[in-house]
Amino acid sequence: MPTSKQLPVKALAGIYVPLVTPFYKGQFDPQSLKKLIQFTAPEVSGFVPCLSSGEGSIISDSVWEEVVRCARKHTKKTVIAGVKRNKIADTIKLSNKAHRIGCDAVMVPVPYADERKALKYFRDLASAVALPVVVYNTEQHRFKSVAAINELQQNEAIIGIKDSSMNEKLFAQMCKMRINNTLRFSVFQGMEHQMLSPAGCDGHIVALANVEPRLCREMWLKNTAHVNSKIIDLFWRYNLGGNWYVSIKSLLSERKIIRSAEETALAIRPQ
Repeated sequence: MPTSKQLPVKALAGIYVPLVTPFYKGQFDPQSLKKLIQFTAPEVSGFVPCLSSGEGSIISDSVWEEVVRCARKHTKKTVIAGVKRNKIADTIKLSNKAHRIGCDAVMVPVPYADERKALKYFRDLASAVALPVVVYNTEQHRFKSVAAINELQQNEAIIGIKDSSMNEKLFAQMCKMRINNTLRFSVFQGMEHQMLSPAGCDGHIVALANVEPRLCREMWLKNTAHVNSKIIDLFWRYNLGGNWYVSIKSLLSERKIIRSAEETALAIRPQ
């Protein structure tokens, strides 16, 4: 299936919130998600529901759909649906459901450590889904070479990469390619402790934006050591190197933005 909606690459810049998924007494809590979107919206460019911070790999397909529909309903900003499934058939199914819901793109993790296999995966995915794709370069599986990035950008469906690989050299190379106009798609940093970025970085997709969207935006706009020091302090205080999404939910609950800090209930995890 050819891409039916091309989101302009220039539109992918700024802060995108990888939304936590609020639950209340074991059920998805749409009112809390609405409040979270309203709280963060003034400072951000868009939202990514159901990624790692949203427990996207363990929520059921039905809950995934509820969350994505809720996010789309409550904002006119860009919504990039996170799709974290092990099988490509399941990724295709949810990606095309995201298209029907009205999302602007999907974000999909690199599924293999082998770059050749991962490149083929994204070619196969692009041929079967109706939305542009943002690649999620993770700590576990990631593209590691400029050669692979250059081959990846030949895939017209790819419009961005969130880099959480902590490969500082490759990230700097991608940013330099953006400056030199030799990399077509947008480059985002995905780790709070690496937000002090080289020129060419298009923005940040970080969990901290759930609780500190204004500070994250300030970091993107100013990119200074002073602002970065504030973020590093919060990285430790908020336990962002640990079970971060529970810590963030606790903070949001304390601030009365969401009702509960609970995790995905076992009863609604996929079988």
